[in-house]
Amino acid sequence: MTIAITSPGVATFGFIRNFTSASAAAGETILSGEVGKKIHVRHISIQSDDAITILFRDSTPTSLIGPFEIGAGGFRQWYFNPLMTLPAGLDLEILSDAGAIWGFVTGVIE
Repeated sequence: MTIAITSPGVATFGFIRNFTSASAAAGETILSGEVGKKIHVRHISIQSDDAITILFRDSTPTSLIGPFEIGAGGFRQWYFNPLMTLPAGLDLEILSDAGAIWGFVTGVIE
């Protein structure tokens, strides 16, 4: 199932990217990389109605966070200081078991 992006695109001073998916079992892109620019992640929050295992990764795919489990109705969040930085041009992706998820990511692209 494709992630539905429910927030505006990247702004001059950063981004807030909301996302939802009925199932990210095939892997989904939350934020697409730009050639020559890096995604710097400040905060990630994620919630699920279902008990699932989740992995955040870049598009190589290299694991960034996880895998970790969320219990039914669970919520997780991370704040990064310094910011978590993906290599230039790579996407921020999520992979999970079948199950509904939603969350948001904030940061900047430089």
